[in-house]
Amino acid sequence: MSPRVLARSWLLSLIVAVVLPLATTFRSAVAQDDAAPKYKQLPIKPEWDVKVKDKKIAEVQAFERRARETLVLKVLKNQDGVSLENNTEAFDEYYQKYLFPRWTWVVDADETAKVDDAKPGDANAYNFLANERTKFFKGHLRATKIPKVHEHLVELTFTAMQEIVAGNFHPAARYNAMLVIAELNAVEVKTEGKPEAFEALAKALPVLVAELEKMVTDLDARGEISPVSVAAMLGVLRHVTADTWQTAASGKRMSNDVKKQINTACLKLVNRNAPPNEKIDSSVTWIQRRAIEILGVLGTLETDVQVAKAMDAIVGNDKAPLSLRCAAAEALGQLNKPKESELNPTDTARRLGELAVFGVKQELQRLDDERMRAEEKERYGTARAGAAGGGGGGGGGPGGL
Repeated sequence: MSPRVLARSWLLSLIVAVVLPLATTFRSAVAQDDAAPKYKQLPIKPEWDVKVKDKKIAEVQAFERRARETLVLKVLKNQDGVSLENNTEAFDEYYQKYLFPRWTWVVDADETAKVDDAKPGDANAYNFLANERTKFFKGHLRATKIPKVHEHLVELTFTAMQEIVAGNFHPAARYNAMLVIAELNAVEVKTEGKPEAFEALAKALPVLVAELEKMVTDLDARGEISPVSVAAMLGVLRHVTADTWQTAASGKRMSNDVKKQINTACLKLVNRNAPPNEKIDSSVTWIQRRAIEILGVLGTLETDVQVAKAMDAIVGNDKAPLSLRCAAAEALGQLNKPKESELNPTDTARRLGELAVFGVKQELQRLDDERMRAEEKERYGTARAGAAGGGGGGGGGPGGL
């Protein structure tokens, strides 16, 4: 997979991660009773406090913030001779006393909906963290071409985000912090001259893997999926994909022990048998699909046969969501099937063929339903049309989103 394709896949995964598995998770995480503890917020330097209501004071503080931002940007680009060596304290203070603490100023989704004057640049806006994260990576980490400055800022960011992830901060702030950790690079992608892929930050991987393992535990113990774990899973997928670009001679390949650790956690998620009273929704299916993707990228580890057997079983399970079965089929094609797996090529081919036929039938049913709804709408109007069709889910149903 090329760096450009991975970037698109990474962006799509982030969008899907927010829309599907987290839409209800954030709500349940913040829907506390009156006795619920307040979330922690990191303090911002008083001179830069954006909550000041006095207009004259606010103007002075805004001027001071812009002056510091200008200095930071000059350090990032080594502009006008402004170097990190001579401005380390001022450089660090901007991130530690303003930018990163700002990311912990989050209100609940329900409360945000009541804020009439919320804007994209306002901490009360629901998309504030996503916007800030994008601006940070584009305008700071990837804007500097100076290795020492980049390394320093990555370390600064990694330390700060770990504190937020582990602290009693709003779930959205913790989720955002883990996403930042997941996207940190030791070396950024090179687009000028001869293109080169990015090198993911190796020291971030143990943090991501530990949270992935915690996801397995939490799901088994309480049937819950933490937003932080979702972000970590995306990071693990990003790391294992980037690892395939490294050569053995580089000495930067992921160790077999770490691969086995990831393999074990993902296999548990894929093979998980939900308790009888647990409601399986699209978020669990989404998690299992990502686990399958990771297993497919990892490939066959030595003579391990469990992954190949698990994928083969899912492909042939007509009660599993269609999207899950398709993901398993794709992963099966990425694996080297050891002889020990004892998979019968004829049986596997038959199951893949049945899956293809099933998928075509589902798509035809969906198109037929759309046609019925369009005809109903034309005849009776919108209200009645909503009751028409609605099928097409079948064995692969809505959970396949």
